[in-house]
Amino acid sequence: MLNKGARLTRSSFPKKRARIQHIFPWGTVSEYPGGTFMAAVVVSKKTLKTAVDRNLARRRLYAALKAEISSKGGTFTVFPRAVVLETPFSSIKQDLRTIL
Repeated sequence: MLNKGARLTRSSFPKKRARIQHIFPWGTVSEYPGGTFMAAVVVSKKTLKTAVDRNLARRRLYAALKAEISSKGGTFTVFPRAVVLETPFSSIKQDLRTIL
């Protein structure tokens, strides 16, 4: 899990559209270049119905972000799809490695 200082808050969430979007089978990663590393995982109720599933997806993606791209600068927002729960963790990490 990312520490609180590396996670985006509502007030620091990017207002403009992302310049770079990476689309994967398990979700979309929007990249805003420049600055220090910050990230957010946005899981809607429409995507995953129960809070348990939303929190599990959020924890898995924060762990993958921390492991793979925390050394890179910039702001990242992740919008997962429902299949993120069935996707192997190693596959998510490998996809995030391609962003570098």
